[in-house]
Amino acid sequence: MKLRSAIIVVLALMVSFSSAFASVEINQANLPEVMKAAEQGDPDAQFELGMVYFNGYHKGIPQDYAKALGWFLQAAAQGNAEAQFNAGAMLLNAEGTEQNDPEAYKWFLKSAEQGEPRAQTAMGMMYKTGRGGEQNFAKAVEWYTRAAEQGNSQAQDNLGVLYRDGKGVKQDFDVAANWFRKAADQGNPDGQLNLGVAYFQGEGVAKDDGKAVELFLQSAENGNSTAQYNMGQCFEHGIGVAADKAKAREWYGRAAAQGHKDARAKLGQ
Repeated sequence: MKLRSAIIVVLALMVSFSSAFASVEINQANLPEVMKAAEQGDPDAQFELGMVYFNGYHKGIPQDYAKALGWFLQAAAQGNAEAQFNAGAMLLNAEGTEQNDPEAYKWFLKSAEQGEPRAQTAMGMMYKTGRGGEQNFAKAVEWYTRAAEQGNSQAQDNLGVLYRDGKGVKQDFDVAANWFRKAADQGNPDGQLNLGVAYFQGEGVAKDDGKAVELFLQSAENGNSTAQYNMGQCFEHGIGVAADKAKAREWYGRAAAQGHKDARAKLGQ
């Protein structure tokens, strides 16, 4: 029996990075100052105002993706790396605009070239999937490596997947397991899952079903539906734990609740 592993994750959610305004919490009192600075062309203020509209967390300012994207694009045009990444993500995800992969690629590249690790991760994804242009696994490895070496846990996991599968690089289970471990040590649920599979398969590490279950549990408790399904498999078949049909069904239920097809099939759904 082969347990499931995680596929490459497309893109992490956007989060705000530091700017000239980050040390001061934006509220109703200072929001006019930020808006004035943004309208006068300050890229940090434009970025922060974009975050205000993206999150919609200020009284009287509802969430508005179109306005958020507009402010991100203004800041991005002035070289703000965080805004460039956010603009790329919104264009990729069709938030506030129609989906535009080539434009997303353009902004991701500008941000990535400034060293933004999330954008470098996104560039790896773009080359891995071919979204926005060319599919090139070697270039995906290059960009994931740059982000992974900066500590980006999703890039670390995605890079491990490429080494494990031998795409864009010579297959190397030892290197794959090393990257999975780095991601797992940061609490990344996909890294935890993939390292667990490595222990189950004995790929890059000594086979250890108990360690595999430990990692699946960590990932499952972090909400990873594939890890939840694997926990169901472990309890159903007694892999690394005593067989327990009730616990197996419980884990299949948690995975199925998130739409996991194999888990739903196990429950006859």
